[in-house]
Amino acid sequence: MKYLLKVKVLGLLGVMVMAMVLCSPALASLSVGLSFSSFSPTYGEVNEDLEGLNDRLGTSWELGSGLAYGLNLSSGLSPNWRIRGEYFAFSSETSDSFSGVTGGYDVDIDYEIKTSLGALILSGIYRFSPDKAFSPYAGVGIGSFSTELKTEATGEGSYYGHYQDWEGNVNTSQSDKAAPIGFQVLGGVEYKIGENLSILGELRYINAKATGLLEGKGPGDNPFNDGEDIDWSGLSFGLQAVYALGS
Repeated sequence: MKYLLKVKVLGLLGVMVMAMVLCSPALASLSVGLSFSSFSPTYGEVNEDLEGLNDRLGTSWELGSGLAYGLNLSSGLSPNWRIRGEYFAFSSETSDSFSGVTGGYDVDIDYEIKTSLGALILSGIYRFSPDKAFSPYAGVGIGSFSTELKTEATGEGSYYGHYQDWEGNVNTSQSDKAAPIGFQVLGGVEYKIGENLSILGELRYINAKATGLLEGKGPGDNPFNDGEDIDWSGLSFGLQAVYALGS
């Protein structure tokens, strides 16, 4: 699949770059970090389609913002320049109940929609005052934004027609994945609180979109049947704890 190929290519590129950095005699430092941030993607088409369903069915499905967490490994190329590889994860889900007639079926169901993101990003970062306790920095990055969309319906339903009748339990689920390439622009402030430990406050803007999820995987009246797009573009603000392994 195309998204798997993108992940493999990007992962290989990241390993090659990090290997060159770590083997370089100009290596300034190696650091590991843990991050927590508030992420507010726009979502785009998927929430727009859910809004239309809410108006028609009286439901309240909506994917929202939440907490993202991540791990990173960075290496100093010079006192000012660093290269950082990171992985961060985020998920959002929404659920509601619906009773009524849809697509010819009389149903009473609980319907859940969940989307998850696992991003692998390689960034170049410039530190403006690396010799000071407070050091502002800025950077740009490119990465793979592995996306999964899941839907699940449980409950009961019935159908009565001219040629067939049906009544029973509803228990269906669907899922699809994609891994688009995306970008980020970031800026922040690093505060050194010891010889090896630093706290970072960071703001980033992410630009990435997964397209065509669940395309053709449902019946004709499925709102996602024509393919669903998830736009991860949005702002993230968070904190990082970074420990320098070497200097």
